[in-house]
Amino acid sequence: MTTAEHGGERHNVGTAPKTAEGPGIWDTKQAGRFRAGATGAFLLLGLFDSMLGVVWPSMRSHLQLPIDALGSLLLGATVGFLISSSASGWLLQRSRLAPILVAGTGAQALACAAIGAGFNFVSLVVCFVCLGLCSGLIQAALSAAVSLWSRNRLMNALHGSYGAGAALAPLLVTAALALWSWRLAFFSLGVFQILLALWWVRNRPVEAIHAARLAVSQRPRLAKKRFIGLGLLTFFFASGVEMAAASWMASYLEGRWLLRGTAVGLGVFCYWVALAGSRLTAALGRDLDPARVVLASVVLVIAGSAAVWAAPNVGFAIGSLALLGFGTGPLLPALTSLTPRRVGVNRATGAIGWQIGAGSLGASGCSACAGFVLQHGGFSATGPVLTGFALVLAALVAVMHRAPSFEVPASIGGGS
Repeated sequence: MTTAEHGGERHNVGTAPKTAEGPGIWDTKQAGRFRAGATGAFLLLGLFDSMLGVVWPSMRSHLQLPIDALGSLLLGATVGFLISSSASGWLLQRSRLAPILVAGTGAQALACAAIGAGFNFVSLVVCFVCLGLCSGLIQAALSAAVSLWSRNRLMNALHGSYGAGAALAPLLVTAALALWSWRLAFFSLGVFQILLALWWVRNRPVEAIHAARLAVSQRPRLAKKRFIGLGLLTFFFASGVEMAAASWMASYLEGRWLLRGTAVGLGVFCYWVALAGSRLTAALGRDLDPARVVLASVVLVIAGSAAVWAAPNVGFAIGSLALLGFGTGPLLPALTSLTPRRVGVNRATGAIGWQIGAGSLGASGCSACAGFVLQHGGFSATGPVLTGFALVLAALVAVMHRAPSFEVPASIGGGS
């Protein structure tokens, strides 16, 4: 094993980093309560993100809003998300995890109640900005805590629960419309948020973030900034290829292979099932090295996107999309888990917040770029576009894999 000295810090080059045993501060019961709360938080984040598109027709008609008003609400939520996720590292340096989770979840509950009771467009925009702020902060804070706790399986479980929440959103909206009104959907989500806030008050999470920082001695000002920039670009394209495929696969199946209705839905369903299945597999299996998970995922992403390009028939195309979904599933959770190794424990909280924001920009930016290409090149260009994104992602991962690694605690607490 070769090592490099950098400003008094020891880095491992070309191999998995050595670990410094941290203090076991969580017993099994505490760890289980944190897992339950974090999983519930991500489920509610997915529920909110998916619910608006389903509830919008009824909401718009009742409030007599123009069709394009949805764009303003989404823009407000996105701006709030980017601000809070980018600032989460600064806030976590100055506050504990428990108050952030309680305050963020409580504010989400109030915003949902205000949306349910709202009667004008301005109040809706303010509420959606608030929801975006809280969502970005909660997602970044929990992701930082789990990555510093060295739990790749839990990270996959969180992202899997987000997908489950997104899948449950149509059922919640349908039930609300059947029982009363679209307002009931937001009131119900607010009640769930209140229950989660009470859970965090009763089961305050032990500070994995601060304990991890005490377990190793590092000087954060000496962590190389280019590694942080590399992480931002990697998240940008990892989210980008996932959402570009998700955004355009229905149009691709319809425009390139002339599928209609149920057949298109089946193809899209195969992608999301494969994506969720890979995350579930990573969450339930043994705790794999996230660096190896990233490499395997990138190989599958390249293979899946190239197969979409070369697909000779519609069945092969749908299978290729499923392969692509299976590859993208565990990629973002594993990249998040790797962040403390790449930038050091003391910089990980800030870096993770910025990375989540970069992923959000990549999801919209790459989807828009793909749409521009497809507009001018036709839907047969879907495969080449996805392959291009995949190759850029592979180059970034290859550089990141060769970068020096910081020593981090093997685990903060017990259990996997």
